[in-house]
Amino acid sequence: MNGPEAFAQHLADEGYHPRSNKHGNFLCRAILEDIIAHCPAFAKRARAGEIVAKLNGSLQVGPKRRNVDLLVGPPPGFAVPPSDGSIQMDVPATVELALEAKALMTEHLKARHNRLGDLEAVHETVHRYDENTIAVGVVTVNVSEVFFSQTRGKIHSHKNITQVGKKTVDLFRTLPLRHHPATQPGFEAVSVIVVDFDNLAQAPADAPAPRRPTLIHNTPAPPPGDPLHYATMIRRICKAYETRWAVSKAHSS
Repeated sequence: MNGPEAFAQHLADEGYHPRSNKHGNFLCRAILEDIIAHCPAFAKRARAGEIVAKLNGSLQVGPKRRNVDLLVGPPPGFAVPPSDGSIQMDVPATVELALEAKALMTEHLKARHNRLGDLEAVHETVHRYDENTIAVGVVTVNVSEVFFSQTRGKIHSHKNITQVGKKTVDLFRTLPLRHHPATQPGFEAVSVIVVDFDNLAQAPADAPAPRRPTLIHNTPAPPPGDPLHYATMIRRICKAYETRWAVSKAHSS
């Protein structure tokens, strides 16, 4: 599964700006490719054009509309196999999977509860839209001791970042996981990706030399088998998709 490694390389190549959506878009595309690579039922429908994907789409629930980073579902018209890539990019007619990607790059103590609240609102909206829709949440947590903020034009220092990073990761363990549409509200799958990324390549010339972004595998990153581990998220997505959408699709055809 290449999503986290690809995202770390993207940060090395492009840097990070909090007002840009290109980082979230890249991560969503990388996750989508991992789903296609590891979920045969999902991949079969994608390559047949029976499902399409939309970055930065919106869910309409009653009078309210909510933007979501990635939406996947049947196409608005006839199925057209993708001419390049492994899935057609279009606005789905209905939504079978919705994914929201958040990042905590600096000032964790101020931002982490806000990002938690954002994610809680997403899974609630997704399941008001359709209780069968697969809701996925992804959070990138940065544990660099310094970080250059382009919006503030300054280098932030992070004291006790290992402890703060662990508390930040653990906060997202409070997000409920949902195993069946009839059970309690929550996400079908959640993961936390931990990186060490200083963004100093975007800083003025007199700033310290940047270090290459590193994907963290040890503490505070969730270990393999953990409910928040990236591979666990992909497996949970695959299982939910096969149960809710691929099987029902086969039975209806």
